[in-house]
Amino acid sequence: MADDLLPQSDMATSFHQQPRVSNIPGSTRLRQLLNMPDHLIACPGVYDGFSARIALEVGFDALYMTGAGTTASRLGHADLGIAQLADMRGHAEMIANLDRSVPLIADMDTGYGAPIMVARSVEEYVRANVAGFHIEDQIMAKRCGHLAGKEVVDIGTYEARIRAARIALDRLGSDCVLIGRTDALQKHGYQEAVKRLKAARDCGADVGQLEGITSRDMGRRAVKDLHPFPLLLNMVSEIACCVSIIETVSSFSKRYSDIESYRSNTAPPQSSPQMKPNKWAFESWSSRSHHLHPLTPLSRKHWKRSRARVLLGHRKNWPPNVCLMFLACRIVLSSII
Repeated sequence: MADDLLPQSDMATSFHQQPRVSNIPGSTRLRQLLNMPDHLIACPGVYDGFSARIALEVGFDALYMTGAGTTASRLGHADLGIAQLADMRGHAEMIANLDRSVPLIADMDTGYGAPIMVARSVEEYVRANVAGFHIEDQIMAKRCGHLAGKEVVDIGTYEARIRAARIALDRLGSDCVLIGRTDALQKHGYQEAVKRLKAARDCGADVGQLEGITSRDMGRRAVKDLHPFPLLLNMVSEIACCVSIIETVSSFSKRYSDIESYRSNTAPPQSSPQMKPNKWAFESWSSRSHHLHPLTPLSRKHWKRSRARVLLGHRKNWPPNVCLMFLACRIVLSSII
């Protein structure tokens, strides 16, 4: 979907448009990105320190801490309102402080209570160096935004949550970005969802989030209807968000041959695209090509291709264990090369 919101030529350069400056807080950096005209901020969903390290190495503008992923990885449960403030705040603090120059947007669910509890949650997230967070209009017994059966509170209760968050941020003097999210689309339709986002904007939200969009046309329409109010679109495309694993795994054997050819300055041997990497191939790469750092031009070119395919919504049906296998090997290689 991102390819319809930004020209492909611009998308290829949406990373590293400005050098990261470590002494700029993540929240300030996020606001700078929001103020850049015609700039699409790509935020991969991360759920623990492992996934966050991978995203940081790739070089995304910002990170997004998914509530569903956090609940699954930290608590071992589905996202059904199980995670509470202590769980989410602790997880967000760990990820946000891996690299303070890279903004982290974190899920704050419903704010975890009445307006006074929303204010306390905001204070905790600000102390954790979170750059932005979103508060939704679901009932307290909330569900993952991509599940059926969601229920939302009345618009007055939703407005009270946003106001409480805005007041807390102003009292703290924080420039943390407040995102108002609505889950009303599923049950109440598009018009009601847009109405709630406009109400959140009027109550002090910096950005809106329309959860559960069902088509590219709906995404375009929402951006147009809410302009110039910035909009966060949450896209889940099977397992492609893990990186472009299909290209990586299927071409690994040929890439390994190319590396060996580079070392010996001879033509690379022919290899079958159907060849699958095995543990010996990974071990050989790590032991015989230790002069190649993960961020050499060869590797960086590969990663740029991968993240471009993610932004273009490339969909492939690879099982999770294949993706995790590659990501695990990638991290191991990064630590020993």
